[in-house]
Amino acid sequence: MTVFSKQAELEPVECANQDFDNNGYVDCTAKKKDTKLLYLECAYDKRGKNCKIKLSSRQITQQVRDAATQNLKVFSTKAGLKPVECANQDFDNNGYVDCSAKKKDTKLLDLECAYDKRGKSCKIK
Repeated sequence: MTVFSKQAELEPVECANQDFDNNGYVDCTAKKKDTKLLYLECAYDKRGKNCKIKLSSRQITQQVRDAATQNLKVFSTKAGLKPVECANQDFDNNGYVDCSAKKKDTKLLDLECAYDKRGKSCKIK
C-alpha cells in the first residue's frame, strides 16, 4: 500500500491481515490530506501490485438509489406517472430496488426499478 499511498498522496492507516473473499486483495484504509478516510483493496500476491479505491457502503447505497431513480423517472414519463421515490437497498439481490410512482388519481403504484446492468427500466410489482 505504501507505493500507492505516495502516488495518490495518501497517508496509509492500516490493512487487514486476511483476504476474506479470496480475491488476492486485503481491505486497507488511508487518509487524504483533508483527513477523509478512504477504503481500499490492496493486492498482496502476484495478481497485482497496487491498490484500488473501494466505495463505502454509504456511497454504494447512494449510487443504487440514484441509478434506480433515473430509471424510475424514465419509466414514469413513458407510463404517464409521477415518480415518487426509490429505496437505496436491494434486499433480494436481483438488481432491482423498491420504488413508487403516483397515478393521476393519486393512487400509489409499487414498482421495482433496476440499478445495474441486469435491467434498464422498472416493472410493476
